[in-house]
Amino acid sequence: MAKAYSSATLEASASDVWDIVRGFNNLPGWHPAFAESDFDSVSNSRVMKLSDGSPLVESLEAFDNEQWTMRYSITMTELPITRYLGTIKVSEADEGHSVIEWFADFDAETGQTEDMKTALESVYEAGFNALRQHLGG
Repeated sequence: MAKAYSSATLEASASDVWDIVRGFNNLPGWHPAFAESDFDSVSNSRVMKLSDGSPLVESLEAFDNEQWTMRYSITMTELPITRYLGTIKVSEADEGHSVIEWFADFDAETGQTEDMKTALESVYEAGFNALRQHLGG
């Protein structure tokens, strides 16, 4: 399996950051790459439309409100990846700062691994930049 990883230090408490990112169906509320999201409580999945119109379906696999962590899998995508399992984790840093990590294990079609790693990490970074703006910093 391949791995994608990105992290950022934000000028906000971990609880403030977690309050934004913990809403599994709230990704379009803070991340510019996601245009729409509808939660299906039967399958515990979010059915999303990306900003470019592409469909994406993700399932919530684990959620820990005390450890500020969520894990999710991609169950349907047009990207050349399979077996994607992503994690978003927020932790306290020094006073008034937090660290957010976003990472995933995934399989990519032959010859696509590095391109997909780069693409995923770019999505994570775009999210961190949007969080900075959302948090006023």
